[in-house]
Amino acid sequence: PQLPAGRLVPVSTAPAALGAGRLPWPAAVRRALASREPLLHNGHLLSVSSLLTSVLGAGYWTLATRLYNPATLGRNYSAISAMMLFAGIGQLNLTNVLVRFIPSAGARTRTLVARAYAAAIAAITLLATGFVLLTPELAPQLSFLRHPVLALCFIAATAGYGLFIMQDGVLTGLRRPDWVVLENAVFAAIKIAALALPVLIAAQAGILLSWVLALAVAIAVTNTFLFTRAIPRHI
Repeated sequence: PQLPAGRLVPVSTAPAALGAGRLPWPAAVRRALASREPLLHNGHLLSVSSLLTSVLGAGYWTLATRLYNPATLGRNYSAISAMMLFAGIGQLNLTNVLVRFIPSAGARTRTLVARAYAAAIAAITLLATGFVLLTPELAPQLSFLRHPVLALCFIAATAGYGLFIMQDGVLTGLRRPDWVVLENAVFAAIKIAALALPVLIAAQAGILLSWVLALAVAIAVTNTFLFTRAIPRHI
């Protein structure tokens, strides 16, 4: 290896010499997050959101194993997995459509978002309702979802999770990834807090209901911000 001055150095000392001008990693992270380049700034914040979601999600399920017996935990985990599957399918890839077209939608932004929401809710509700009706044949262990209240909660939570996914696309298209981090933090925090409520611990579907409560709050807060501030400002 050669240094800028042209002097040869032993290979063993080259890494130290070449890395002498590098920032310590905490400072490098702060500098990256402070970048005003839109693409880099958005990417850094979305990466932080993914990391935060993973860490808090691990904490949530760790707490769940402490509070609920294995049978209840397994049933609820299966129900939530089905919920996430149908929400992912039923949102019809409209999340990416919103990311692509919101920046140039102009005065049609509100209509675009509302129609995407309506299409996704209709598709997801149809899938979730069909699953609940076919539970005895498809997943007998999830027969607790046939209870009228729990069936409605499951269908609403599935549609809500679809909207929760799509919100990230709307916020990204509006160049507000900071709110993606915030909504995921709010969702995770409420979910963890609700998980420990005695009334939910005593319920067969307590884990699923903690998701229902967290989704309701996250969707209400985020869409209030979107339709009263972020979208009008974008227009």
